[in-house]
Amino acid sequence: MAQIGMIGLAVMGSNLARNMESKGYPVAVYDIDRAAEQRFLDTYGAGKFEAAEACGWDFDLRTALRL
Repeated sequence: MAQIGMIGLAVMGSNLARNMESKGYPVAVYDIDRAAEQRFLDTYGAGKFEAAEACGWDFDLRTALRL
């Protein structure tokens, strides 16, 4: 189970998540744009990454960011 989570999978978030995973850390990923999250998982996932919901992480991004 992932202990590191990446919120936001644009260029920087995607690269950071892939870099941490390449070093052996399990990473859960989340993007407010669900299509972007699914594209990331389809492209890079292959059993390497988990969606945040699959880890049982339940949070409201707007609350987390104090919006």
